[in-house]
Amino acid sequence: MEIMQLRYLKEVARQESFTRAAELLHITQSALSKSIAKLEDEVGVKLFERDGNRIHLNPFGKAILRSSDQALVDLENGLKQVREMAGLEQGTVRVGVGPEVFIKHLVKDFLLRHPNVSMTCLLHSPEQMTANLEAGTMDFVVTTDPVTGSGINWEPIYLDELTVLMSERHPLSGRTSIFLEELANDRFVISNMGPGMRSNAYELCRKAGFEPKVLYEGYDTEMTGEVVAQGAAVMITPRSITEGVRRFMGAHAPKPAVGVPLADAFTHREIGIAAKQGHFQSAAALAFYEIIVNYFTSIRSV
Repeated sequence: MEIMQLRYLKEVARQESFTRAAELLHITQSALSKSIAKLEDEVGVKLFERDGNRIHLNPFGKAILRSSDQALVDLENGLKQVREMAGLEQGTVRVGVGPEVFIKHLVKDFLLRHPNVSMTCLLHSPEQMTANLEAGTMDFVVTTDPVTGSGINWEPIYLDELTVLMSERHPLSGRTSIFLEELANDRFVISNMGPGMRSNAYELCRKAGFEPKVLYEGYDTEMTGEVVAQGAAVMITPRSITEGVRRFMGAHAPKPAVGVPLADAFTHREIGIAAKQGHFQSAAALAFYEIIVNYFTSIRSV
């Protein structure tokens, strides 16, 4: 049994068609059929059944595919390990981030220290995180939503509290804490949103008994902070994001808005890291993982 045969089997099963699979694999249909026939001869049973013009795996084929999936993952992990034995300076890092997590400052500092590292850091929905971890296309994800799935481990690292950012001229800016319902007449901005995502600010406001009046919703965290500082709106934001943006902007940070903690019982969220058990991670990925954990540990006392 050859690795190429297993890859062919997987593609035919996915496409349910020898013709389509052959096109995607860039081989002739005849060569593909012969390879699958040879595999069936080696295992001693047929692996596919026909249903009209389409084919699908029978129970024997499904069993082979399950085993081959793991074999291919193990092979890919082994190849990555060999390629990345050079270590941290030439490794790859692939991270998914939830909408209520801010690590831009950590990414910037890491890349400046290790310019030969290749990094991907993408804003993901919970569904995207689960799919990418299971597929092995992400090393780990950082999010407030516990990620579940086959072989996925979730590690809580920080209990975040929600605050409301507002202009220092806002009537409530001098308070040590406020209840969300006290902002029912304010306008809100919502940031760090990607395609297909929905902020939990709507859910929080509804729990407090009102529908938020939204001035702006988008990805622009820096712009929304300026809008808030000028008094045009308020923004619900985790304490960790406020601290992260401050560190990211450094001396270039605009005049800060006032952050007032929310007193509502439902305004604490747990940030955690999820990774797939057995997934190979480069030295660079492991180092960045440790940096994230250390950062969130450090801001507990800020």
